[in-house]
Amino acid sequence: MLTQPYKKAGSRRGAVSRDEALSERRKLLRERPDHTFVRRDEFCRLLLSNKKLVRSDEPGVRLRGLLDLESGERYLIEQEELFTSYT
Repeated sequence: MLTQPYKKAGSRRGAVSRDEALSERRKLLRERPDHTFVRRDEFCRLLLSNKKLVRSDEPGVRLRGLLDLESGERYLIEQEELFTSYT
């Protein structure tokens, strides 16, 4: 499990902001060879495909995911990108 301790609000020295912690935890997932970050159009294509996929989210780092049961590949997308509307 990926965990990042947070410093108390009053402690400035060595404090890690939530955004920095989130970014660092996402970076660790990006470095895994069995994880692929995809864009929204690819994520939606995977949802509609015939692949045997199950949900595999990482709610602590605001990622939505799909796990391919045959290959073990995990497809992830930042939920901000998934739910942002294109205009």
